[in-house]
Amino acid sequence: MICNGICTGGHLLQHYTVAAVPRVCGMQHNAMYTAPRQGAWLQQTHACQAPNPCASALSSVRQPKDLSAASTPALASSSTALVPQTSAAKRQVEMLIQQSGASPYRASPNMGSAMEALIAENPTEDAGMHTLALGQGSWEVFYAPHIVTLSSTVGAKFQPIRYILDGSSIVSNVFYSSSIAREGWLSSSGSLQAKDAGTVELAFDSFWVDFGSSKLRATLSEGEKKAGARGLFDSMVQALGKAAFFPQFAVFPVKYLDGDMAVFTFPPLKDSLIAVRKTS
Repeated sequence: MICNGICTGGHLLQHYTVAAVPRVCGMQHNAMYTAPRQGAWLQQTHACQAPNPCASALSSVRQPKDLSAASTPALASSSTALVPQTSAAKRQVEMLIQQSGASPYRASPNMGSAMEALIAENPTEDAGMHTLALGQGSWEVFYAPHIVTLSSTVGAKFQPIRYILDGSSIVSNVFYSSSIAREGWLSSSGSLQAKDAGTVELAFDSFWVDFGSSKLRATLSEGEKKAGARGLFDSMVQALGKAAFFPQFAVFPVKYLDGDMAVFTFPPLKDSLIAVRKTS
């Protein structure tokens, strides 16, 4: 792909705008580009050749269909920036979250149809292969109908449901509250890997429970496993967690993926979705 903008101006690249490139000839600067259906950011540093056009060939980025000047939005006046063109379906989902909140228990009645529209506009091909790259950081569930159904069955609420992905290591923290078991955290950790082009596989191997809202442990260390009554309880939870974890239910088709939102299918219930959004 050839970047056709002049360095003192700006241009539209693959639905993203590169704005306010440095005006000094010979200055090094960074330009960020994205492929609409690859879901991955590419970065290249090149020398400014103003007033000559800059030519940065990026072999993995597709040619845009239209780079007409008429479609180029106004430029910002600060450092090099990208202005993503959010799809109509994603804007609808974000609006529903803003109106009803990010809790699965308060999801708008229209969220189901909004999810279908979002999935239809999935910008990332082979989303399973890109989940690790785009999924780094902390995520929180905002839509999961089966969790709401489970809550009414067992008389407990599960919120928030958080996932932290660091490399291929993943930690899950679920806050529970009920009139019988009071409140606390159900946690597990393990690894997340791409299984094939469209799915990811989750493998949890550590499980622990913390009582109280402020007692959450980030990890389950070997020392804590062996120490006194707490160690005995941790060992029991670990054994129960391993017995209750079924790998065949931990393969998740990735239906939608971008840099701050993802939607997965819950394997035991093929029509049930889990939608998460990035929090940090």
